[in-house]
Amino acid sequence: MGIVESVEDLTQEMELEMKDFDETMQDNVFPWFHIVQWSSEELPTNTVLKWNYKSIKEKVQSLTLNKQVFLTNCPVSRIQGFSLDEDDPDCIIPFAEWAAALLSQMDELNNIRYELVPSRMSESIFWQSYFNAIRNIIIKDVIISTENGNSLLSNSSFP
Repeated sequence: MGIVESVEDLTQEMELEMKDFDETMQDNVFPWFHIVQWSSEELPTNTVLKWNYKSIKEKVQSLTLNKQVFLTNCPVSRIQGFSLDEDDPDCIIPFAEWAAALLSQMDELNNIRYELVPSRMSESIFWQSYFNAIRNIIIKDVIISTENGNSLLSNSSFP
């Protein structure tokens, strides 16, 4: 094997590793990392959370297949301290920013929102119900993954 083949093989291996890295290390995909953090706030302290972006995003996208699916899977609910007003001093979570990012990423979400707001519900209720459904998906995804032995959620204690 010559040096050229060796470098080409190494380059291919690195490209495969980076592809795997990109699929598993999705902390830079806004706003998903922040939503996962928010969703896991009530998990035990010292919990290390690894999450599957593709799996979670697919499940979240399934919420907006049509109006009936959304209404069934996103029951009317409230989030304490929720506000879409970025200037609200009581709102510490940037829900409006997350909503705008999700709308730009998912056309189906735009369509469902257009169908439901304001004819069936207010803007605030729409987003609270949607974010609660997302939180439930994330928590269930972590619990199912843990039960299957994938160790996506593990308690870690540091000395």
